[in-house]
Amino acid sequence: MGERIKQTILHYRMFFALLVAICLYSGASFIASYLSEPFDRTVHILRDAAFIIVIVAWGAYRARNLMSRSVRRYFALMVVLMVYWLIVRTAKFYVVQSVDAGRALWYLYYIPICFLPALGVVCTASLAKAGGWCSGRLQVVLLVAAGTLALLVLTNDVHQLAFRFPEPIPWSDAVYLYGPLRPIILIFAGGCMLAIAYFVFAGSHVPESRKIVCLPLVVVALGVAYTVAYPLIAWLDMTIVYCSLIALEWESLISSGLIHANRDYDTLFQVSSLSAAVTDEEGAIVYASENAPSEEIVKAALESDGTFEVESGVIVHREAITDGYFIWLEDASTELDIRRQIEERSHELVDEQELMRHQIALREEQAITDTRNQLYGRAATEMADEFSRLALLMDNRNLDTGRRVEILKMACIVGAYIKRRSNLIIMGEWDKTVSAEELLWCMRESCDCLRLGGVPCGVSLSGDATLPLRHVECAYDFFQMVAQRMYPTLSALLACIEPCEAGLRLRLQLEMPLGPDSGFIAGKMDHAPLLVWGDAAAYRAIDDLGGGVDSFYDEGVWNIDLFIPAEGSLP
Repeated sequence: MGERIKQTILHYRMFFALLVAICLYSGASFIASYLSEPFDRTVHILRDAAFIIVIVAWGAYRARNLMSRSVRRYFALMVVLMVYWLIVRTAKFYVVQSVDAGRALWYLYYIPICFLPALGVVCTASLAKAGGWCSGRLQVVLLVAAGTLALLVLTNDVHQLAFRFPEPIPWSDAVYLYGPLRPIILIFAGGCMLAIAYFVFAGSHVPESRKIVCLPLVVVALGVAYTVAYPLIAWLDMTIVYCSLIALEWESLISSGLIHANRDYDTLFQVSSLSAAVTDEEGAIVYASENAPSEEIVKAALESDGTFEVESGVIVHREAITDGYFIWLEDASTELDIRRQIEERSHELVDEQELMRHQIALREEQAITDTRNQLYGRAATEMADEFSRLALLMDNRNLDTGRRVEILKMACIVGAYIKRRSNLIIMGEWDKTVSAEELLWCMRESCDCLRLGGVPCGVSLSGDATLPLRHVECAYDFFQMVAQRMYPTLSALLACIEPCEAGLRLRLQLEMPLGPDSGFIAGKMDHAPLLVWGDAAAYRAIDDLGGGVDSFYDEGVWNIDLFIPAEGSLP
């Protein structure tokens, strides 16, 4: 039971502190009533100054804790008005002696009298709204009304709507009559207090239950009762009573949680799941959570240089704070297990990566080998006759020693063809089209070998274009067939490559005698019956591409014209 009372006092400590201040203020007033001048005046001034200091300290303390910026702004304004009201009251009753100055201070009274109820309504209107602050038009209407009423009171000397002073008595609060404005001010203040009572009652209801937070309602009820009974208890100072009630109402709303504030951090720290403790400089535990480290661990943390491990995965941390230390435990066992699993998995991944790298290297080698075998197989298939011819020439070199030089020259011509033709096969693995210059370089290398055999040769390219690879292969095969067959009787050779939009044209001029051994019959040579010599496969390739060969003999020169139409063109 004692612990529960202690927790209640700690929860409402500021509320009880204000009650103590009000009691001390009342005691000072009672003592001053038995003193004579000037002692009673001095006690009253000191009493009011102490009360003003209490209100300022309380307002500054609470203003820092309020979470809503709008509520904090209006709370600060109300505290300023309360302090202003207390200062004006003290100056009027215990400092100022002039009638005019006293009347001016009397008028200034009504600034807080008009604005404090309006601000109270604006602040309490948000209590029942779960979504947060929402004053809207109510704020503007009430503050404009309060400002208008206060301005009319301040200008009372002009129109006397609030207070009237009979002539020829000097204008003072000793003798006066009420004007029509004062009842309006009382109605406005009373209506604001009823609105405050309504909003506090609406906000005090605990959701999903029948419970009601009573303390704010008790303070509001005291304010309404004092307002109603004021004519009978005028000896109770209005300024002190209302300032005290306003402070108590704010404190009750904050303590009850109806106005959100940053508070009770010690309780939050105690019930948190954090295993921590706060000590003073001597090592005594000031705050501790429910699962705080033991005193032995706290003592060891204070004696150590910093972080240390008390058991597997549990680490103790210590951090210096103002006038003490913050000590907490960190359970890193899960993190250590995860880290260990990650390390094990990383080693496995490294091994898998190494294995995959070797597999990729083997696959690359296998792919290279397969590609090479594929290229070798294609070259062996497409140039089987040339390989056989080259092997036959090399065998005849040893048998026919008298024609060895001629045989070697012919072997060079065949070897050059095999080399360049193999290069075209390799290029076909990456692209199905090549530049016409590639055909030029193939024929030039074959011509170089012919020149070694004593045959003057020349190759030219008329223009450049991108040609299908099989057209280039077909033209080169035909050139090789002609050069190779005519080599024994060939005196000179001139070739011209003419790529165009219609296709590929290859013009050959061969200087040689015409006779049965020449291998040609003048006329069209695109059909096998017209052939006297040559490789039938070369002509079949030309036929498959829709091409043709024309030839004629003129004064010892054979003119041969090969044409291969472009893909998609009519033959």
